[in-house]
Amino acid sequence: MIQSPRAAGAFVFSGRRIHFGSADRERVMALWDRVRTELDRAGRVAQQAYDEGRLRLEMLRVRRHADTAAQRLGYAVYRAKRESRELAADEYTALARAIEQAEAEVERYRRLIDEATTRRRQSLSFPPTDPGRGSA
Repeated sequence: MIQSPRAAGAFVFSGRRIHFGSADRERVMALWDRVRTELDRAGRVAQQAYDEGRLRLEMLRVRRHADTAAQRLGYAVYRAKRESRELAADEYTALARAIEQAEAEVERYRRLIDEATTRRRQSLSFPPTDPGRGSA
């Protein structure tokens, strides 16, 4: 029975057969294991960076909301002064509450971003994987 080159323990590369013994196969498998490990690690780091970017965008949205609330308060004060009157207490309270809530949300996102950054840096700092037996 004739076996294919691969079944006989050979790799075919550009029409040439390259035969590997069992020790060579172990090295090749170790290499592929390392490649898979490094790709998994790179994927985790990329996902963490994506999550951090998403948090940053969300924080910018909340900051814009806070800026809009502060702008509305400023315009309300301006209109009240222009009309020589005091700003109504309930109007001030509602606008100030919107600013406070938005600022609290910005701070929450800032903490989440700091935590995500710390996690990402920690995942980058662990030592590289062992190249395995038989590496140069």
